[in-house]
Amino acid sequence: TEAARAFPVAAAPSAALQLSAEIRTSGCDLTASDVGRSVVLAGWVQAKRVWSAKADSDAARPAFVVLRDEFGTVQLVVDASGGPSAREAASAVAELPLESCVRVEGVVRARPEGQAKSAAASGAVEVLVSAVSVLNAPPPSSGPAPLPVATAVAEDEGATGATGPGEDVRMRHRSLDLRRPRMQRNLRVRAATIHAMRRQLAERHGFLEVETPALFLSTPEGAREFIVPTRESGRFYALVQSPQQHKQMLMAGGVTRYFQVARCFRDEGGRADRQPEFTQLDMEMGFAGGADIRRVAEGVLDAALAAFNDTAAALARLPPPLRSVARRGGAGSPLPVFTYADCMHSFGSDRPLRRLGVARPEPEDKDRVASEAGASSVTAGGELPLRDVSAILAASAVEEGQGGAAGAALLHAARTCAAQAAREADGSVPAAPPGSLEALRPSRVSIRAVRLPRLGGLLSRRQLGEAAERLQHAAGAAGRRCAAE
Repeated sequence: TEAARAFPVAAAPSAALQLSAEIRTSGCDLTASDVGRSVVLAGWVQAKRVWSAKADSDAARPAFVVLRDEFGTVQLVVDASGGPSAREAASAVAELPLESCVRVEGVVRARPEGQAKSAAASGAVEVLVSAVSVLNAPPPSSGPAPLPVATAVAEDEGATGATGPGEDVRMRHRSLDLRRPRMQRNLRVRAATIHAMRRQLAERHGFLEVETPALFLSTPEGAREFIVPTRESGRFYALVQSPQQHKQMLMAGGVTRYFQVARCFRDEGGRADRQPEFTQLDMEMGFAGGADIRRVAEGVLDAALAAFNDTAAALARLPPPLRSVARRGGAGSPLPVFTYADCMHSFGSDRPLRRLGVARPEPEDKDRVASEAGASSVTAGGELPLRDVSAILAASAVEEGQGGAAGAALLHAARTCAAQAAREADGSVPAAPPGSLEALRPSRVSIRAVRLPRLGGLLSRRQLGEAAERLQHAAGAAGRRCAAE
């Protein structure tokens, strides 16, 4: 509808959509403009407050229910004194376990004076319920929900003392976990971002989206493959590591502008930025130069960031809020271009961490640094403030995966660096804690001086070398001896 087009894809309110009147007429994102409307809602029971009938006056008290759907939450009021249907609704609500799926009928009314909640989108209204239908409910013998969604929602909203479920519980009960506003928001933001990239490529640049097979021949692409057996003895498929060969066939077949949102499979150890199964925007251009490819890529990046920011803002009702993201230079500005020679000369690496803004020192700068700090401490390159060392180590821990021993060791070293920097900022410079970082100097530390701990053998020599090489990237070190350490 026209109203839906005014909002980012996947973020439109229920009023802008054509909901099935047979099941529900509105979402739970009701506002003051809906007061007086008769509505039919459907969703899950997030919380309820029912009075135990210890006295006749308690039995006459209304019950309160918080109903949640994909659009938001709204308070329901079930007043047993409203007639036979209302008493039947109150009886049904009293027996409902949390996270039951229900359908309710009622009238929207303004909340009593002083009871409105400005923090909630529907905090100014409530629904006086006349009928309740249970669509699905857990069996009474199942006990409380294995994943307390209400607690997880409180954690998302930043409630003090709220502790959400652990990762293992969330994975075992994924359908319940996906009901959390945070997960609903993440799915919608992701869908809107992918939709924007598709539109940019197809409508702006004339790319053709082609879905290529996931089952293919085993091909040497640098990673281990997932092998899929067939019913025929001795015949196997391999899940594609990437659509590389398929898109090359498309290019040779005359499809000169191809893309797809591709699923890729690689039988490798999990990392923060690479899982055994992941999604990538795969594209290929024929009869194009480097400037053409960069222009298309910049447009796709700008469209993706704009969709991310617009959808996150439209879904601000789903906590916690997302920060807006913008690339340096702003939308429409060309991305900086570096040749391989430029990178090696300026940064000493073909994968420089430019966000740190540290370039490789020129020879005269290295001589000056060596004269100030001593040649032994700068053999491997320039110097770096402790706060930057802490940030690099923390980023390395994320790349390594904090669930593993190596990631935990890197994170421990990052926190030690941050604590040391904070102490130095206060004017006191105590000795570095043993077993974490050695040879820390006031306010600055050389790359060679940052020796990552073995921490009881948690870090292997290879992992030590990789972490040291990341530090070398940041400082623009000229040599490679730090990585060998």
